[in-house]
Amino acid sequence: MNRPDDEGRPEQQRRMHERAFAVHEQVLSYDDQNMPAAQSNPAGTGEAAADPRPATPLYEQTLTDMQRILGDDHRNTLVARNNLAFIYHMTGNLARAIPLYEQDLTDMRRVLGDDHPDTQTVEKNLQAAQRPAN
Repeated sequence: MNRPDDEGRPEQQRRMHERAFAVHEQVLSYDDQNMPAAQSNPAGTGEAAADPRPATPLYEQTLTDMQRILGDDHRNTLVARNNLAFIYHMTGNLARAIPLYEQDLTDMRRVLGDDHPDTQTVEKNLQAAQRPAN
């Protein structure tokens, strides 16, 4: 999951969207005002597998919620930032993906260390985003 080489794999994309929604549910209570919007977002279903663009608002809201509730340095916030960067990456929005990956990599290294698997995932994602398109 969260690998750019999964772009053409609808099943991988569907699972990624479901994971984002699951993380969102874990962080927010069911009484939270943001939960109904997240539940109705197509990212939680297979509808977004063919086109991840509709899932972008959920990932953006999830990151905002994680930052608000858990803080910028919490591991789940860092993972949410990588997931949002990955959505931007998948949709070809490298101008937004690369700075998020760079910020996340800096923070992951500081908080989790260079050898942590999450740090290494972000580093690989950033490298893939920076590769010239063929």
